[in-house]
Amino acid sequence: MKRLALLLGMVLLACDGTPTGPPPPPPGGRPLGSAFLRTGPRPCDGLQCWDVDVTCPGVAGSLTATLHVRPFESPALGTVLFFSGGEGTSRWSKEPPGLQAQLDLAEAGFRVVEVQWNEPWLFGSSVAEGHLALACRPATLTRWVYEQPSLHAGSTGRAFCVTGNSGGAAQVAYGLSHYGMESIVDLALPSEGPPMGRIDLGCDRTDPTNEPFWYKGFSPAGMDMGFGFDGDGPCERSDPSFSSRFRAASVVNESGDYEHPSTRIHFLMGELSGSEAQVHGLAYHARLVEEGETDVALEFLPGVRHTIMATTEGANAIRDVILNECRVP
Repeated sequence: MKRLALLLGMVLLACDGTPTGPPPPPPGGRPLGSAFLRTGPRPCDGLQCWDVDVTCPGVAGSLTATLHVRPFESPALGTVLFFSGGEGTSRWSKEPPGLQAQLDLAEAGFRVVEVQWNEPWLFGSSVAEGHLALACRPATLTRWVYEQPSLHAGSTGRAFCVTGNSGGAAQVAYGLSHYGMESIVDLALPSEGPPMGRIDLGCDRTDPTNEPFWYKGFSPAGMDMGFGFDGDGPCERSDPSFSSRFRAASVVNESGDYEHPSTRIHFLMGELSGSEAQVHGLAYHARLVEEGETDVALEFLPGVRHTIMATTEGANAIRDVILNECRVP
């Protein structure tokens, strides 16, 4: 059904590289944007790289992502899309354990596609944007990758899976909860996040009962940048008058979709994390469980800290979940 629904949708990029208009919004979801292949595929450090420009409604300007595609044993078992944490401008595989996990998956026959944004995907230019609107960028890119014959669409009947740590988990979670990615994603593997689970609770530091949510490592000033503030923003000031806007921009809000019967979601958390991103991720997990219509797993990894794929134990856990669960239902 996922593949049929996709074939009926509008393709983001024609075969000759000419961009088309954005597809209609998925049922119950926000509208996606448009993607355009700037350059590629081109060789890059033994990999194949694609540079893709993404534009979204209600978001100023375009943003470019570089896709790093690893050689794999053909035919592919499926495609795995990796989103890096923080601002999304680094590589998921920058540490040796994460790199080895990707190499293992490619050797096993998975097409590994790693996303690196050339500028932060989560910084906005005005108060009218915010993280939910900005999350259109990774959601649109996810759909584009899925539809490309050389990246996934040529793998008929093969699984399409997504993973990301911390800020990368936000790119995964927003896509499912607000942009209809359940129609194409077979397995979602968020680790240590999403840190934007309840932005309102992270920014309003007046109620000590919500202290575990308060932003520290993810600085309040950094969260304000999603709304175009460059210093002295409402999260940094802990301004309660902005709470409703923060809640509306969160992964968990009143407008989201948390029923994904055809998508398995497997959370991985580090037992030694101590990060508020994990607390926000658990809030998202709880919302999915509350809905009761999604196949959800939650696993805590002993001895592992926040950057899960930087440790051998964490990277191997991510690899093993993908090997065992990245399949068409």
